[in-house]
Amino acid sequence: MPRPLIETPKESMTCGWGMSMREPAACAIDDVTNLVASKCGLERVEATDLAGLVGNAGPGNCVLARLDAIHHAEGSLEGRH
Repeated sequence: MPRPLIETPKESMTCGWGMSMREPAACAIDDVTNLVASKCGLERVEATDLAGLVGNAGPGNCVLARLDAIHHAEGSLEGRH
């Protein structure tokens, strides 16, 4: 799985990221569909149906940052060890 998978005794949660809210949701749903298919021995279509019936999708943490701000912060922290 290319993105983090968080598992508890009762739940499995996948994560996604992207430039819009749609992109990370698509990544996470794709990952959970693959997870359900592999754990339950289902075809992808069946796994998609099952994930759609019992799954829950929503934003858990949203981090927005401008790339130039990140580079500026990294530059100002150089040499601080």
